[in-house]
This record gives sequence, structure tokens and C-alpha cells, in this order.
Amino acid sequence: MHTLLKKELQNNTKITKTTKTKDGINIGTWLDTQRSLHKNKKLHKNRELMLLSLGIKLQVNLNSAEIQKRNLEYIKEFISKNGLESLVFNTVYKDVKIGVWVADQRNRGNEDIKAKLSTYGLDMIKKDTLSKDGKLKILKEFITLNGLDSLRKNTIYKDTSIGSMVHKDKGLYNKDKLDKKIHDKYIAIHKDILLSKEEKIKIEWNNNYLKLQNYLNEDNLLINLKDKEHKAIYTWLNFQRKKNTLKELTKERKKKLLILDDDILLSGADYAWYMNFKEKTKVLNSSLGFNNYCKINKIRKDIILLWKKRQIENMKKNKLSTFQEEKMKEFIRLEELHDK
Repeated sequence: MHTLLKKELQNNTKITKTTKTKDGINIGTWLDTQRSLHKNKKLHKNRELMLLSLGIKLQVNLNSAEIQKRNLEYIKEFISKNGLESLVFNTVYKDVKIGVWVADQRNRGNEDIKAKLSTYGLDMIKKDTLSKDGKLKILKEFITLNGLDSLRKNTIYKDTSIGSMVHKDKGLYNKDKLDKKIHDKYIAIHKDILLSKEEKIKIEWNNNYLKLQNYLNEDNLLINLKDKEHKAIYTWLNFQRKKNTLKELTKERKKKLLILDDDILLSGADYAWYMNFKEKTKVLNSSLGFNNYCKINKIRKDIILLWKKRQIENMKKNKLSTFQEEKMKEFIRLEELHDK
């Protein structure tokens, strides 16, 4: 029969109790008998190994009483090895979701099972009976330990569906139907807890904008930023530049950024180059005259002239970006007009 089973598995990976071979042999009934023998510990070890080598699962589906007995044994064993506090909602032990099962017994189980689990030190009070304040207390504890960003719609903590509760109340808040007292209790836990994803993104954008504004107000240039905070500003700004290039930056945000600097949305390389360009051409085009300006401000003329020479060489070798090349051509044209 083992050979027949092996042959049958080549064409049929799902063997049920009614499965028959092409010759009409009821291989499913025979396999069911082997499983029963295994359950009653009467199956020879060699035969057990032969069946397992074919990928056959010998575990027979347990009835509810057997499941309860097994789960109680597993829970007791798990607590003795790992401690009571280690048993949480998502705990899995020996491929059995004992955490989920405990929560289910707490909410819907019979009193005998609850009493048995209570002897293990488990709190078997039905969590759905918790008051709103009780659930908010659990929510506060979760956020204190894990942070607001860890809260999801399906988050369950201490067998309480805090994620779905917040999601439901967010909906009421957005429709101006959330009770003011409940609203104030949420805000006491975290000021941003009822904000939508879009509102959080907007707040974060405005915060980054203010950091950039403050940085530029101190007469800083967005070039060669080394410290962590300013590097973060520069990274954020480059992201806005990319969005602008892809035409994904909103008109409102683009307008706000351009208020800070007409050239701020240039690419990082072009922006750095242009800041240097403006600094050098300011000297070259000074109304005081190039030589006088350098003398008064103690600027080395050779450095300015070397920069100009390199830019012209780079332009001839097509090493400048389109923007840089346009600016250099404009500068050369104006310089030629001035000379005339």
C-alpha cells in the first residue's frame, strides 16, 4: 500500500478519505487508518517514518475537547518556561496560536476553561467590557512604549483592539461627531493621534520648511552641509527639487519655496554652482571695477580669473549642465557689451 500511495501522490497531492487508485483501491481509507493508529500510538515506527518521507501529515484533526486539552497543556508549559508576561496576543507555541486562543476564551469561552486558565495566573476578564477610559489607558501605555508611528488599524494590545478604536474615532472626528471629552482625552495622550495621514504629511512639510527658512535667515548657503540637522534639511530640499522636476510639487508649495530664494528649486549641483557663480561674477562685474573691488575687499584676482577660465573651458568641453551653460553664455555676452 505504501508503494501505491507513493504512486498516487505523483498525480494527486491531496489524498482524502474517499481517494481511490485507478484500480479502485481505496487508498484514502487505508491512509486514514494509519493516522488513527498513529494517534493511538499503535503505528510501527518504521511505517511512520516511511509515511513521513512521502510528506504525509499523520496528525489527525482534533475535536474541540482534544484541542482544549492540548492548548491548556501548551499554555501551562509555555508559562513555566517563559513566564506569564511572555504570553501575549500573538504568541505561537509549537505551531499553535495560544495567545489568540486565550483571547478567544476570555471573550467567548466557557467558565470551566476560564477558571483553569485563571489558575495559571492569566487575567480572564472580558476586555470588551472595559470602559472607554480603560481602553484609552491601554492606548496611552502602548504609545508610551512603542510610539504613535507603531499604531496601526489592526493593532491589538493587551487583548484590546486599540487600533480599530482609534480608526473609528478618527472617522467621527473628521465628521465633527466625536464627543469633545473623548477628543480631549485623545489629545492628552498625543496631540497628533487623531490627525489623518494627509494632515501629518502637511505638518511635517511645514516643519521642514520652517527649518529651511530659519537656516537661510542666518545667511547660510545650502552647500557642503555637514552636521546632521542641516544635512536633513538639504536632503528634504533635494526631494522637493525632484518633485518639482517631475511636476509633482504643488503650486502652493512651489510658491512658498521660491519666496525663500528664486533659485532654490535648482538641482543641488546647479544650486551650488550658481551660488559660486553669483559670488564670482559680482566681483567681475563690480561698478568699482575688477581691480579696485579686489583691492578694497582683499580678494585674490588670480583665483577669480582662474575660475572664469575653467568655466569657459568646461563649457567648450560640454561639461556644464544646460543651466550652467546658459548662465555662462549670458555672462560672457554682458561682459562683451560692457567692454564695447
